[in-house]
Amino acid sequence: MDILLHQRVSFDYLLTGFVTSSIVASLISAMIILFLKNLDSLNNANAELNTIVNALPVPLALFDSERHIMMLNPEFTKVFGYSREDIPTVNDWRELAFPDISYRTWVVAEWQSRLEHTDNAFEPLEIEVYCKNRVKKSVLATATPLGDSPSGVLLVLLYDISVRVRAMNALAESRNLLQAVIETIPVRVFWKDKHSRYLGCNSLFAKDSGADCVDEVIGKVDTQLGWREQADQYRRDDQRIIEAGLPKLNYEEPQTTPNGNKLILRTSKAPLRNRNGEIMGVLGVYDDITALKHIEDELWLTKAMVDKSKTAFYWLNPQGMVIYVNDYACQCLGYFRDELVGMYPWDFDPDFLASYWPDTWAKLLDEKIVHIQTRHRRKDGCVFPVAVTGHYVSYKGTELSFTFVQDITERMQLETELRIAATAFESQEGMIITDADTVILKINKSFTELTGYAAEDVVGRKMNLLKSGVHDERFFAAMWEAINQNGVWQGEIWSRRKNGDIFPEWLTITSVKGVDGRVTHFVGTMLDITARKAIEDHVHHLAHHDALTDLPNRTLLIDRL
Repeated sequence: MDILLHQRVSFDYLLTGFVTSSIVASLISAMIILFLKNLDSLNNANAELNTIVNALPVPLALFDSERHIMMLNPEFTKVFGYSREDIPTVNDWRELAFPDISYRTWVVAEWQSRLEHTDNAFEPLEIEVYCKNRVKKSVLATATPLGDSPSGVLLVLLYDISVRVRAMNALAESRNLLQAVIETIPVRVFWKDKHSRYLGCNSLFAKDSGADCVDEVIGKVDTQLGWREQADQYRRDDQRIIEAGLPKLNYEEPQTTPNGNKLILRTSKAPLRNRNGEIMGVLGVYDDITALKHIEDELWLTKAMVDKSKTAFYWLNPQGMVIYVNDYACQCLGYFRDELVGMYPWDFDPDFLASYWPDTWAKLLDEKIVHIQTRHRRKDGCVFPVAVTGHYVSYKGTELSFTFVQDITERMQLETELRIAATAFESQEGMIITDADTVILKINKSFTELTGYAAEDVVGRKMNLLKSGVHDERFFAAMWEAINQNGVWQGEIWSRRKNGDIFPEWLTITSVKGVDGRVTHFVGTMLDITARKAIEDHVHHLAHHDALTDLPNRTLLIDRL
């Protein structure tokens, strides 16, 4: 300034300029030194920040206001495989990460909506992202604007939750599968808390309880369901299982349905424990075995009937081997069951050879039933007659002969007696059998020869058809009085033949009584005594007449007198 004004430089000006320049230089130097220090501090902080960002185990991306990708940390590239060269802009990222247009549109809309309503708190968005290798991952995305405007620089964190999602999906699938199993199995399933309140059940259980759905059961106790009559019993069982910590398996208990029917259940209950092993309630299953119990009772009754029957029963397989016998079969043959099982018919039948079995089985297959009369030999060697009836049975591929064996010793004796009786019935005497009302049931051949009546003439009619009219009612009253008192009457009587002839006969009537003492039948035998009467008349005539002149003699005179 001194030079410009006076064309000279004074000492004062020089001193002042020097001092001023020195001060300015010092200030500038101080400022430069401070700036260099701040710049170095900033570089150090930036290096530390870069180190933190690069070491961050979460994928991170930084977008500018133009939505250019400013930075991707190494974890981002590691997880998704993309580098900044692959996705320079957000649009490039979206096209690769969300190849499905409709899904991409939904992601963009959701993203923008959450940015506009952040209020500094971006709501995380769960999305499906395709990696560079086309593997799809589940990601939880969050965004933080670095500034006042959401359209400015944006810091985005992408948490890989694929493992957690897979675990949750697996858990959900497992739960769905478990629920499907519980709903599918044909038994009732339920679980309760420590106070016997229902925590869950399947639909079958809910239906039994009278509820329309499972939700109507949850939270209730047994007194509020259809089987309130058994509620106290069920609760006592629950408490015993909870207190003892031990299951109670396969026991039978009653149940009353909402409509009043009585059921029989087969139930199993066990303590319900949490993951720490602590008892939190009761888990139970049951099945309605009412029909099964009825069948079981019928089977036991049938078995008891078969075992206690007075007919021997055998099961024979197609080879003829005994695989089952009842008690009476063992009693008849004198063997224990273990001895008979495994034997063959020819082992205890002296008349049935092993070579007969193939033809017998073939006949059984063809006719389904076979009758044989043979003999069986007891263990002690005694032989007795039997009637064998074999039935062919096929069930679920198993073929059997269900065989009945009847000891016919008494029957054969009875048949012998009947043959003898039949022979006696067809004797020379006329015989007639009536019921208690004297209705004729049976006659023999001699009766027909004696009276002229055939069976078709008299069966179903009463004995009075033989009345001759010779005897009055007092005669017959006395005859029936003797029969009723003594059980038998015999005497001489006049009868009428079919052709109307009257003839004398010797008649015997015997009453037949049942075990209760009542008369059930009458048996009459009759003998034609016409010839005998003629002889008697001739002898009587000779006794009362002279043999030479045939005139009445003194004996007749005395008789007449």
